[in-house]
Amino acid sequence: MYIGNIEVIKMFLPARPTVMRAFGLSARHRRRSFAVLAKGIGVMDRGGGIRLAQAADEPAVRSCAKEAFERYVAAIGQVPAPMTADFAALIRSGYVHVAINGQGDVAGFIVFFQAGDHVLLETVAVRRNAAGRGIGKRLIALCEAAAKRSGATSVQLYTNEKMTENLSIYPHLGYRETGRATQDGFKRVFFEKRI
Repeated sequence: MYIGNIEVIKMFLPARPTVMRAFGLSARHRRRSFAVLAKGIGVMDRGGGIRLAQAADEPAVRSCAKEAFERYVAAIGQVPAPMTADFAALIRSGYVHVAINGQGDVAGFIVFFQAGDHVLLETVAVRRNAAGRGIGKRLIALCEAAAKRSGATSVQLYTNEKMTENLSIYPHLGYRETGRATQDGFKRVFFEKRI
C-alpha cells in the first residue's frame, strides 16, 4: 500500500485497524472511520489506494467511464458526456485521480478541478464489479478534502436528470440542488456543497 506524505487523517471511511495502528491512533480512533490522504493519495482496503492518474491509466479510465455510463445511453437519448471526454488531456492537466484495487487495477476515478472560488467535480465513476464498496464516496471525499485545502468555498457538480440514483445519492452526501438546465443537449441537475 502506498501512503506517501500524510497531510489529512479524519475522513469518514471504513477504518482499517492495521492502518490506524501504523499511524499511532488510539483504540477510540480505531473504532471511528478514517482514511489517510497524502497529497491526493488515499488508503483503501485490501492494499488499494487513490492516486493521481498517470498517462498509462487513460485506457482503464476510459473503459471505466464506458462501463459506468453506457447503461444511460437509451434513457438520455445520446452518449453521456463522460463517455466522450478527452481523458488524456484531463490526466495531463492533473484533474483525474484513480482508485486502485488490491490487484493494481483501476476500480474507479474522479475528475475535479478549481473553477474560480469553487471546485467543480466533473465526473465520478466506479466499475460495476467494485460498486457498493464505498469507492465513489471515497473519491468524492478526496475531492472535498482537496477543495478545503485549496481554500474553495464549495464543491459544485452536475448530473443528468435521467441518472436518478445520483439525484438521491448527492443530497445524502450533503449536496443541495441549486438548479436545472439544458446544457450541450443534456438535461442537467446542479448541486453544491459548501465547505
